Amino acid sequence: FLNTLLKFTIIWILPSKILGAIVGVLEAWIFVLLALFVLSQIPYTTKLVYSSNIAPAMMKYTPLIGPFVERTTESMDQIYEMLKEGTKDKTMQELDLQILIRAIGSGIVTKDQLNELIDEEKLDFENVSFG
Repeated sequence: FLNTLLKFTIIWILPSKILGAIVGVLEAWIFVLLALFVLSQIPYTTKLVYSSNIAPAMMKYTPLIGPFVERTTESMDQIYEMLKEGTKDKTMQELDLQILIRAIGSGIVTKDQLNELIDEEKLDFENVSFG
């Protein structure tokens, strides 16, 4: 019985190693993608990430995670630009409202989540409802 078990184990060594290598590559890919995502959200490192040849393509074309990362990064860039431009001619409440509308449009938050935060008085907007 033990001899037969060892023969089957030897047969499964190669597929096991190949499958392990594939899982290891996928794990490393996801780790690097998440690191790039975090670095792309920091204003000082955003330009470094996007000046790379591989990072933008990796963040854009990775199945399942890539579209989310790209959409969130674009939204955060737009919000950052709104903050830079908006502090000159708008009140902070108007700017906050524009940023929240942009966050809804990009799918970062939902209208229901924002209405719940307003109801719980965690967001302070007078006569505003996201409906």
